[in-house]
Amino acid sequence: CSARVAASFSPRYATGVPDPPRRILAGGILGFVGSATSRHALSAWLLFRERMHDAYVVAVNGLLPVPVHRFREWAFRNLARNALGSGATLERSIRLTTKGGVTVGDGTIVNRGATLDGRGLLRVGAHVNISAEVMLLTSDHDPHSPAFEDRERSTVIGDRAWISSRAMVLPGARVGEGAVVAAGAVVHGAIEPWAIVAGNPARVIGQRSPDAQAALPSPYRRLFH
Repeated sequence: CSARVAASFSPRYATGVPDPPRRILAGGILGFVGSATSRHALSAWLLFRERMHDAYVVAVNGLLPVPVHRFREWAFRNLARNALGSGATLERSIRLTTKGGVTVGDGTIVNRGATLDGRGLLRVGAHVNISAEVMLLTSDHDPHSPAFEDRERSTVIGDRAWISSRAMVLPGARVGEGAVVAAGAVVHGAIEPWAIVAGNPARVIGQRSPDAQAALPSPYRRLFH
């Protein structure tokens, strides 16, 4: 009897090494736990990066109300990592939505409280006047997405355009050279060069002379603005 028991006693059990099916199962469990840990670590790292980015943008926006033109220009270029043309003016309290993604051309004036959204790339041409509290947007949400996902589209403002106070230019819009967007208008799609548009949605109400706004005061430096 003892011989039969000894014969039936497998060395693999004696050494504590599981048989092949158990080895496969154990390896699978360890692999799953390891991959789950890696996924958790990656998710935590991405969340941390997102939070740090948000904090950085808030900090930069906190510097843009400082009543010193040169300092704001330096912060816009070197901290926010945007492009600012020669003779361009940034008045106080403009708002950025991300780090980078915004180009402002030569001699352009961005007035107080304007929002410049660089998430989907924003290009503002030369000698453009952006009036107070304008919103130039490049990102929104997909209304049909179950997860309310973001979508980004570049927005372009042509040279010598004038975007009037509290107008909103939506993601993907193209405002042509010399065009005027009236106060409070909402722009979606393309606006032809030298057109004057108003309303929501913005519609053509007139035409502008191609000689208009050939240049803006440059540099434009109002004290404490």
